[in-house]
Amino acid sequence: MTGRPDAPAAGPNRFAIGCLLAVPGVFGGGMLGAMVAKIVGSYTGCAPPEGIPACDLGTYVTPGSLIGIVLLPSLVLWRLRRAAGGSGNSARS
Repeated sequence: MTGRPDAPAAGPNRFAIGCLLAVPGVFGGGMLGAMVAKIVGSYTGCAPPEGIPACDLGTYVTPGSLIGIVLLPSLVLWRLRRAAGGSGNSARS
């Protein structure tokens, strides 16, 4: 023991938060991709096959999922880092 008081807890690990938010990012981005596929399909007059909600679903869901897996955790971690930094003003301003 060094006699120093324990440091206060810094909160949850940011890496864990990013990993947990990757799952909703995939599904949210995929759902937005499915919505875009549905809009494009109705605009082009495409009739989707039986049991599939839209034409060319994979063309829109895959990029939407990839964007969601990167964008959602990045935005949340950016906001957490910004909120932990204080007022956001530098010493010169």
